[in-house]
Amino acid sequence: MVKLRIKLFGLWLLCTIAAPLLVLAMFIQMLLGSEVRATSVALAYDVCGNVAMGGKYGVTVSEQVGNALKRGRQWAKISAWVIDGLMGQGHCLSKATI
Repeated sequence: MVKLRIKLFGLWLLCTIAAPLLVLAMFIQMLLGSEVRATSVALAYDVCGNVAMGGKYGVTVSEQVGNALKRGRQWAKISAWVIDGLMGQGHCLSKATI
C-alpha cells in the first residue's frame, strides 16, 4: 500500500510538471498547428476531469452529464446548461450513451 502511494506521488509530481507544458502545447496547436491535435488534448483533459470526479475512464464529462440528464438527475441540468452554453444547444444529450 505504501509503495503504491509512493509511486502515485511520483506520478503526481510528473503530472504537475507536465500539465503547464501540455496546456501550452494545446494553446500553440490551437493557434498555429493542428486543430485535430488540440482537440485530442482537450478531450484527454475532459476524460481526466471526469475520472477525477469519480466517473469511468474513457468517458467525457459531456457523456456523463448527458447520461445523468436521461436518468433525471437534478445536478445534470445545471451542468448541461453550462456545457451546452459553451459547446452548443443539446451537446450533452447528444453525447449520452444510455
